Amino acid sequence: MVKIQRNIVLIWIGFIVSACGAIPITDGAHSSLPKAGSVVIVWGSHPVVTDTMSIWLHKQGLVPIERNWLEQTLKDQDVILSNSDDDQVIVIESAKKMHVDLVVFGDLDQEIRAPMVSVRGFNVDSNRVLWEGSAHYDQYISVPLNHALVDLTCQALATAWGLRERGKSWFRTSGDICLMDSK
Repeated sequence: MVKIQRNIVLIWIGFIVSACGAIPITDGAHSSLPKAGSVVIVWGSHPVVTDTMSIWLHKQGLVPIERNWLEQTLKDQDVILSNSDDDQVIVIESAKKMHVDLVVFGDLDQEIRAPMVSVRGFNVDSNRVLWEGSAHYDQYISVPLNHALVDLTCQALATAWGLRERGKSWFRTSGDICLMDSK
């Protein structure tokens, strides 16, 4: 009986460790990074991703502007977004008119247990992607989705900016990287 109980405990411990031990896998690169004080619009498909990007970019010395300001500008121009890839062109054109330096896109490939976050920094003057990154876990996750999205967004940004190596490795996030200054 003791042996069965011990085996059950070991199985539960194995399950808990494997469920909590998802390791982020990232990819990303940059050709250049924006200067401190650059004004950015953050645009994306999920509010946790965009909020995390805004906080992270602000901590890096950039100046994110309120998405509401862009939405009001689009509304004043009678522009209706379609929630498609075509929206990115509209957002970039509007950013040019608003004299914004950079548009940062954050996308979520949403599967509840295996989300992937992709980020991309686009210079509106040069029409170039300056940096991009992505992050997903090496296994299904058991943590709440919002916690995973914060972590993956920070991992993707850190990789894109060269603050984290690409690939599969532990890199402290949420409590650290989202609070980390590049200065």
